[in-house]
Amino acid sequence: SIAIVCVASQLTWMRKLDDVRVYQVTNVWCVIAATMPAALMLANEQSIAALYVAMIAPAAFAAHFLRAREALLQLSVLSVLALIPVIVYAGELSSSHVVSRVAAFLPIMWVSAGAVWILRHNRQTAVASAENVALTDPLTGLANLRAFHRRADRLLGERNARLTGDTG
Repeated sequence: SIAIVCVASQLTWMRKLDDVRVYQVTNVWCVIAATMPAALMLANEQSIAALYVAMIAPAAFAAHFLRAREALLQLSVLSVLALIPVIVYAGELSSSHVVSRVAAFLPIMWVSAGAVWILRHNRQTAVASAENVALTDPLTGLANLRAFHRRADRLLGERNARLTGDTG
């Protein structure tokens, strides 16, 4: 599961989530990574409390790599999957210790994912600010030579693509 996280995170980071298929695979992976511990918890009631830690990885992954709406959806799915084994074994659980672990896990998962999302948002804001500083003159606020070259390269690349018929 950790290897899948590494591969998927590298793919999404390198492509910056611009490929819809990679993004969809990432969404599916988050659901699968959450479903496996939930299935194991349903299979063995003694493992319920121990396997909740396995659900933090998909929560952090979703908060870091997915858009806000999809991340909230993934966290909601994780919350439901975390509650299902407790509901199924509600009458059979010998100790309220397991229920207290579940009650403690859900806020921890949401707060951890929220912290990861805030850190990602702050990083993106800082990168955008640094790019703006790099591409504008500090005195006048107008685009500098670097911005001119970047825009010229982009426009010439688009023109050359049209001329050669390479639109893909």
